Amino acid sequence: MTVLVIQLPQRFEAVDGDSPLEAGVHLLAFSLAVPIGSLCSNVLAASTKQPAIILISVASAIEIIGSALMTTIPNSGDIPKLFYLYEGITGFSVGFIFSLLLLVTPNSVEERDLGEYLPFARSFGENKSGFVQF
Repeated sequence: MTVLVIQLPQRFEAVDGDSPLEAGVHLLAFSLAVPIGSLCSNVLAASTKQPAIILISVASAIEIIGSALMTTIPNSGDIPKLFYLYEGITGFSVGFIFSLLLLVTPNSVEERDLGEYLPFARSFGENKSGFVQF
């Protein structure tokens, strides 16, 4: 995710000649899809009772597909509308995976190691909720 959030705006600025603000606007499709994917993963995990590894594997495959599709867009200076769809697919799967990993970790580690996990989970939750609440 970090690579996408850093390299996509750099691409918009360096290749397309956009300003930093325009590059941020181009990243909105990705950024708005992350919390939607997170919400959907929690709903799906609770309703289907599928093992988390299956859901994570499917979402990882979708993320790879979305990222690969983004590489098919030519560097012509114009950003086609399809690029935003690919960003959304990738962002949705990133949110899906992050949310599941946050749910799985407390049940997967020993109790003595939870002290390392909890500050991360808390900071991620605060960042995500701050993003959702415009």
